[in-house]
Amino acid sequence: MYNTTMNVATFDTYRFIKRLKDAGIAEDHAEAEADALSEAMGFNLDKLATKEDIKDRATKADLAELKVDMIKYMLAITLAQAALVVSLIELLK
Repeated sequence: MYNTTMNVATFDTYRFIKRLKDAGIAEDHAEAEADALSEAMGFNLDKLATKEDIKDRATKADLAELKVDMIKYMLAITLAQAALVVSLIELLK
């Protein structure tokens, strides 16, 4: 049905720094870039919703049930209004 595994992005700072150094970037600059990128990615990973975060969220079935209930109530109110209008017209005759 649903895939319950979570793919987590990993970041190999050593490989990143080595790649930058091989491209001619100074080691201290490469390390600073790796730290900044690692921090930025960590910030984004911290924002991911966990199962605990979403366990109380409404499902499609919940929303469908709510929609049916709302239609029932709207129909009941419409019928009640129509009956009230008819009654008022009869009283004013």
